[in-house]
Amino acid sequence: MPERQALLATVDMGDAGLELLRFGNNAVFRAGQRYVIRVARPDTPIAHIRQEVEVATALADQGVPVARLATLPVSQPLTANDAYGTLWEYLPGAGEATYQQFGALLRAFHAQTDTLAVQLPDWQPLASARRRLDVLAGQYPPEDIALLEHWYERIQDALSQLEPALPEGIIHGQAEIGNVLLRDGQPVFADLERVAHGWREWDLIDTAVTTLRFNQPRDRYQAFAAAYEYDVMVWPGFLTLRRVWELRATTWLMQARDHRPEIADEVQGRLGTWRDDDPDAVWHGF
Repeated sequence: MPERQALLATVDMGDAGLELLRFGNNAVFRAGQRYVIRVARPDTPIAHIRQEVEVATALADQGVPVARLATLPVSQPLTANDAYGTLWEYLPGAGEATYQQFGALLRAFHAQTDTLAVQLPDWQPLASARRRLDVLAGQYPPEDIALLEHWYERIQDALSQLEPALPEGIIHGQAEIGNVLLRDGQPVFADLERVAHGWREWDLIDTAVTTLRFNQPRDRYQAFAAAYEYDVMVWPGFLTLRRVWELRATTWLMQARDHRPEIADEVQGRLGTWRDDDPDAVWHGF
């Protein structure tokens, strides 16, 4: 029995129809008409999944606009055959929220989490890039790894000298338009696994960088920034956090080089961007 069905069987939903919605850090399936199941990667520590459950529960209890865990007769996360997963309410509307709604949602999220009484990890901007570089070292030419190691050190040094402009506090950690869903027409955040304590600017970076690097319409970003009431692009630290985002995005895609020829081409394009320090090169998403 596949992991997803084994997990659902623990709550008597083993025969629910499944539809793959997304495959990334988690495999996300629609389960029947009312639920979504997120199946964790095999290497995900159970402590991280339990923390997301605790955070999601606390946010919902405080009225913060987030996706809600399903109410079940057993505690979450679900476990079966050494697999872990979480069951959530199904919310339609992925990709339907406006950027104005997104900016207003993020501002509300930051404001409403100031008093959240949950133990959270500190934001670690370069941790995922560091882990990936260590793994990728045996899969790419030494000169490519040396290039990214050079940039890693430059970015790390720049971060150590940077001061945020916004008050520090709880951040979503993966605040992007794809993680905004709609409940009764109102936007809510999904994907709460990276909620942490850190710089609020980080939650603004994805929309800014994807506007520039993926050549997206500028008016979307302007609507987002206006609704949040802050333009992170004018902050002196923007370039440094942009490079953090781009290093993470590059190393993330490098893991999937062998999946499709288009991905291999894109990886080479991104490496060229770092080699040339080209702020105008256009990237393509996957």
